[in-house]
Amino acid sequence: MEFVLDRPSKPIGVLFTFGYWALLRLVELWSVVDTCEAVIQKAKDFSAALYQFMIDESTESCKNKKIRLHLTVQKEPCFTAYGFFDLDFTLLHSIIAAATTYLVILIQFSQTTTSYPKRVLLNTTASYNSSYSNYTE
Repeated sequence: MEFVLDRPSKPIGVLFTFGYWALLRLVELWSVVDTCEAVIQKAKDFSAALYQFMIDESTESCKNKKIRLHLTVQKEPCFTAYGFFDLDFTLLHSIIAAATTYLVILIQFSQTTTSYPKRVLLNTTASYNSSYSNYTE
């Protein structure tokens, strides 16, 4: 039994719209990740400045328990998407790597199917005789 399927052609407008949408979402994600990274960097700068202040002004500031507690704990902020993954630049790197891999696979599959005619046969089975007598002579 054979099923014949015509390969649909994609208009250029659909591809352009999808590309624009993907670029827009990537810019949105980059702005969120950049903001998170900026907050993390500001927290690191604050802790470094506070530590330098403690070293330079070793009179009253060293006796303050809250400042000493902050410097000993010094937990930097970490932004996550509900605990599933961190919102940092490695997320962007992973998304771009996955999309590139996916596109390479799609391009490879499209190159193998361009040698076939426009009508592609799907779900065809070969009929053969599996008896042993046909193979011995």
